Amino acid sequence: ANGCWVLFNRAGNTLQLANDASTGFSAPVTMGTPSTLSNSQCTLSAAAATVAVNGNNLTVSIPISFAFGFAGVKASFALAYDSSLNSGWQNTGSWTVPASGPPAILSATPASGTGSYQTFAVTVADGGGPAAISVISFLLSNGLNGANACWAIYSKAANSLQLANDAGTGLLGPITIGSGSTLSNSQCTIYAATASVSSGGSTLTLNVPVSFTGTFAGTKSAFALVYDTGNLNSGWIATGTWTVPGP
Repeated sequence: ANGCWVLFNRAGNTLQLANDASTGFSAPVTMGTPSTLSNSQCTLSAAAATVAVNGNNLTVSIPISFAFGFAGVKASFALAYDSSLNSGWQNTGSWTVPASGPPAILSATPASGTGSYQTFAVTVADGGGPAAISVISFLLSNGLNGANACWAIYSKAANSLQLANDAGTGLLGPITIGSGSTLSNSQCTIYAATASVSSGGSTLTLNVPVSFTGTFAGTKSAFALVYDTGNLNSGWIATGTWTVPGP
């Protein structure tokens, strides 16, 4: 009860999270999908969760963000079942949840791919909850450089998007999410009409539809940055790559 209890089901390749009272579990979400699960203690991100098999070993990696209200030193335990036997609960260590701290980038999906149009989903977290998030930046470029790039900026307070100009020295817009507006530079166009924002637990997910020009062709690096209302930030985090086809 009042814990962060995650179930992984190998047959379904899914994750579930216990409720606060530990009397039931959430509906399952599939590993690798842009989904999150939350209770009052933690939020897990399925998008960046992975499973790896090496010989007799199976390793499950689950990105988790914690609410500041869950602060303190927590004991960690694990239990594994096969078709008929189980390990029993094993103490695996401890983890200290801070009472405050900067926001974090949990994932950006897809992590890779190719195409002239794509909706990118950036999931961020803050221990103070989604209300503490203020700005998200998402950058596609030849390295960490705002010039001649596709650099979108989301403002939570205004529920708006902006796009950097070609030189990376100023911003176009803003346009309100859900409106029929677009913003374009020589590299890309972003669309407010089908952009969206969702939140749950300590996380917020921004969905930004982007189309690319043929002159922006090539493999681009993707980066994300998040600020909270206290002006703390995650720093730029590399989130993957995207290949823009030629004309």
